Amino acid sequence: MLVKTYTKHDFTLFYFDQYGTYSDLIDAINNYIDQGTTTKELFYFDSDAQFITPEQVKKIVDVAKRATKVRTPGGKTALMYGRISLYGLGRVY
Repeated sequence: MLVKTYTKHDFTLFYFDQYGTYSDLIDAINNYIDQGTTTKELFYFDSDAQFITPEQVKKIVDVAKRATKVRTPGGKTALMYGRISLYGLGRVY
């Protein structure tokens, strides 16, 4: 799993791959919020990412929503999925 902030572009990338766990991602999001958010955020779930349950997807979205409350107004958050099943869950939540 990778979390990279590009300060020059006011952008943070959360890249969730086969090496990241659900708890790693939740911890990374909370750390990101505590350290200060960027205007633009991208959460990318690679097709090799460990399986995430529907309940975990909802929790990830709920935690990510916290960032929208503390970042600059007008910011954007995007979710991208390498698996079609996770894409559907992301759209639901």
